[in-house]
Amino acid sequence: MARSFCFPGVGERSGRGAASIRTWKLNYLYLLKYVMEKLTNYLSRFSYLNTTDIASLAEKCTAETFEPGQLLVKAGDVCQHVFFLEEGIVRSFYYTAAGDENTYCINFPDSFVTAYSSLITQLPTVENMEACTPVRVRMLHKKHIEQLGNENLGWMRFQKEIAEFHYLELERRIHQLQNMPAKDRYHHLLNERPEYLLNIPVQHLSSYLGITPRHLSRIRKEVHYRTNVL
Repeated sequence: MARSFCFPGVGERSGRGAASIRTWKLNYLYLLKYVMEKLTNYLSRFSYLNTTDIASLAEKCTAETFEPGQLLVKAGDVCQHVFFLEEGIVRSFYYTAAGDENTYCINFPDSFVTAYSSLITQLPTVENMEACTPVRVRMLHKKHIEQLGNENLGWMRFQKEIAEFHYLELERRIHQLQNMPAKDRYHHLLNERPEYLLNIPVQHLSSYLGITPRHLSRIRKEVHYRTNVL
């Protein structure tokens, strides 16, 4: 079960002097600024969003943390949130008819993730979104997303661009699976996210690449032999 982000020192102020309370407040404000920085820095890349626009979204977000193996979204649920991934790795998977897990998407920090089809249609999702590592996110409810889009053309444009980005990513993913050899798919991921590959269990990474764990091990040994990267 997810837990709300908790700032150290909360609930420990009783019996402390004014100086301790001031210190606690300063620590709280520092941590609050830290957890917001990644989101605000990401949104600042979009020139049509000003500081007021960004603040209006940030104040509607809720901070949550997830431990490895915990689900952000569970199959059968109706998705109500978009998550901005600040730290950690999240995979999306579904169960095949044979009961096997099929990992079809891996998400890394500085990205918005959700069960899009369920969020749009408000029908139960068939996918699970699972934390592969300790994860920290900012959650934004669907009603707030709609409110921002209705009130501000900048947010409407932002939502359009994010939707277009994910469509293009899906198209690229399909192209890779249908046209690229497994070794090339691995090299592509290695070039994009080398620092994260060792944090993804072999069974999940091989499923994402569309190969068996044994095949992935052979590819990794070959890469290690040639480049000493992994």
